[in-house]
Amino acid sequence: MKKNAVLLLLSLMFMAFSLIDDAISRIGSTMEEMKTEVLNNVDRSEFSIWASNNVKTVCTKIPAGQQAPAVKAALQAIRIFVESDEFKKAYESNLRSRWAIDEKRNVSPERKQEIQRQLENYNAEMMNMMIPMEISANESIIKTYVESPPEAQKMLLPMIPGQNLEKAKEKLEQLKKVNSMLKTNFAQAKKDYIAFKVEQTIDMEEVQAKSDNAHNQAEFEKHMQYKTLIISQLKDFLNDSENIDFSAQTKMNQYHRKEFVNPAYESKPGEWKFYFRCGKEPVTAAREFCQAWLKDLER
Repeated sequence: MKKNAVLLLLSLMFMAFSLIDDAISRIGSTMEEMKTEVLNNVDRSEFSIWASNNVKTVCTKIPAGQQAPAVKAALQAIRIFVESDEFKKAYESNLRSRWAIDEKRNVSPERKQEIQRQLENYNAEMMNMMIPMEISANESIIKTYVESPPEAQKMLLPMIPGQNLEKAKEKLEQLKKVNSMLKTNFAQAKKDYIAFKVEQTIDMEEVQAKSDNAHNQAEFEKHMQYKTLIISQLKDFLNDSENIDFSAQTKMNQYHRKEFVNPAYESKPGEWKFYFRCGKEPVTAAREFCQAWLKDLER
């Protein structure tokens, strides 16, 4: 099954086929439910038409001749909502909650104290082992960064403390100074090392916060282009529902399950079989509506 949802057809089937006789009154009586369904699915990356397992069963309960009007009325209600300011505002609000930008995100005093407590247990043996290793690692990454071409430097930058070469060099010198005091003034060395590590951790967390904000802003802007997504979903539906042989014959197999008389149809994609079971009238009506909508969107 495709991961991209056929959002509009699912919403259509859910709304048009699960309500009562008159299509317009059905939609009107469940408008809020339809709005919620559409909002929740416009930007979902994994969405399946199988989310409503009773669709193909309910399809058969609407008399022939009434299915097409119900389909088109439901899709018209969906289109009107998607093109409304109400949808845009609600959708944007949902995105801002999901991809929040926190400009005030700072390391709290409590977090600083937590970092300090974690480092208080460091003893001379641990520091004599760890600090030379940190110095070596920092020297190595700085050297690699400086000697790398610009494109490689972009990839290495997140590994540079503070993502700033000059600041990284300053931190390296601080670390070397702490290391030189380990045997002559351990108490001061430990105090300076704790201060160094607290500042280093804070720098890393602030860099991460900036990275998170940049990522969230990019995702927000991408998902706000929902017109592109709807075009893609309309095309998915039209491609998947094309060339359905609604005259195909079925039979009961030895396990009392329906299967196609033509064995080639058994290997058809799940979407093809799904639309076959929905029936020619509702699928044809949906295709006509979606073709017209797609044409308008691509103008």
